[in-house]
Amino acid sequence: MVVVGFTEHANAADFIPGKIVESEEFDDSERVVVLPDGAAISGGIFEIDDPNLFPEPVVIDTETSPLAITTNEYKKMVEAKPLINRADLVRRGSPAPTTAAGTYTVPNNGLYRSNYFSGRGWRFAGYNFRPASGTGAYLRWQTYNESALVGTTRNARDTYNTGTGFGTIMTPGYSMYFTGPGNLTTYYSFNPAPNSYYIVRNW
Repeated sequence: MVVVGFTEHANAADFIPGKIVESEEFDDSERVVVLPDGAAISGGIFEIDDPNLFPEPVVIDTETSPLAITTNEYKKMVEAKPLINRADLVRRGSPAPTTAAGTYTVPNNGLYRSNYFSGRGWRFAGYNFRPASGTGAYLRWQTYNESALVGTTRNARDTYNTGTGFGTIMTPGYSMYFTGPGNLTTYYSFNPAPNSYYIVRNW
């Protein structure tokens, strides 16, 4: 496992319009790291095992990363030219594997904001989330601009295989706590509206 720093942020041409709403704002005292697929993390040390983004598992400390930006800088970036919408980086057609590969470990007080969802049919996060060891079994989920499902790795795989939604329905404006076998949970939505996305918190 290595500590990673990214060589550069995305070009302006890779961004699409959007807006941060009051309830989802990052803590003003914290720093934010924008990931290569356009998602953003804040709140501590994240462990990311995502072979689609990194050749090996990585550790990112959002407070000390040389690519961390202030919360205000992040808000201005998202309001003006927000998160990356790159089809070559964002996997949406199938769920994450049931193994540890494709897992984001969220630290205590950590927050993950996804890139935007779009497309027809079932669209999947493409990876699983779990709380860091010693921080409990549950993560807090919210969905924005679209109803969605949160479920276990098995729920997501059954949804993918059958076309029928398995899991728990979430609606915009509400937050819910979830866990599953191995404390792994994931997100998926059917025909998501443009600019829909989700937030995962460990608090």
